[in-house]
Amino acid sequence: MRQMYKIIFIGLDFAGKTSILRILEGGYSKIDKIKPTVGTERAEWNILGFKVINWDLGGQKQFREDYLANYKQMLDETNLIVFVIDMQDDSRFNEAGAYFDDILHALDHLKIKCPIVLCLHKVDPDIIYNASMITNLNWVTNLFSDYSHDHDFEIKVFITSIFDRKSLIEMFSYSIGRLMPLSILSQILEDFIQQTKSLGILGAILLDPNLFVVGTAFFDSNDKTFAYKTINAFLTLIGDFQNLFDENQKAYFDISLGNDKIYKFRLNKITEMNLPYYLLVMGTSSFDIDEIYSLFRTKFVSVIEKRIIKLVESVE
Repeated sequence: MRQMYKIIFIGLDFAGKTSILRILEGGYSKIDKIKPTVGTERAEWNILGFKVINWDLGGQKQFREDYLANYKQMLDETNLIVFVIDMQDDSRFNEAGAYFDDILHALDHLKIKCPIVLCLHKVDPDIIYNASMITNLNWVTNLFSDYSHDHDFEIKVFITSIFDRKSLIEMFSYSIGRLMPLSILSQILEDFIQQTKSLGILGAILLDPNLFVVGTAFFDSNDKTFAYKTINAFLTLIGDFQNLFDENQKAYFDISLGNDKIYKFRLNKITEMNLPYYLLVMGTSSFDIDEIYSLFRTKFVSVIEKRIIKLVESVE
């Protein structure tokens, strides 16, 4: 039987849990239609051949009380928890913290030690550097870290916003990376950029058919950060034109910085694979994109596909 993973999205009402899931599904157009989740909603995604079941738990008080009363049913076999906090509503930080503590108590009773991702959400780009927001981010991070330490849980904190899809992609890519051994794909990309270094490559990002990041490799961490800042534009482009996008329609753009440094970005659909993966590469002004993609297709596509198949078979 193929491995299934259970991810719980949980938090208070109006925290933004459902909006996060809609954005991850590529559903910007659905945001305006979202209403508070009533009870529990489940969605199944296929990532690298694995089934990922996302449980979206309504955050209204009556549902929270029901979940805690029936925690054995709701939290059993949970592989990862994404706890979402509305960082624009500081009047409910303590309420969210108390609920988080209750959830950790329930996991203790079930003897579940799953990773926990903390989404400090609704930190929109126009307010992220506000003094009050910085204070709130530090306060909430410390509060929830104390709770996790009391229960001996590992947490990873992400600052997220629906207006910065990159932040959500990074959060969810980290999450699935905790469930599946994706490091092997990054190792293959490391070999790829080493072999194409003389052609001007700086780094590469591999995205699965759902546009989740499943592998990365960069020579420099600053270049990686810069690349991630551009990824939202590519994801929006693919989402808008996915039915038209093929191997002959390459997405690309160049960014010239004030210090005369030029970054070049190219995105190709890798149609040689059974499912349409995407490769985003970043390079210098001397970027030889045609030779880079030719090498990737002839030497690395089959290696990646075999690794993915082996990965799935290893847990069946």
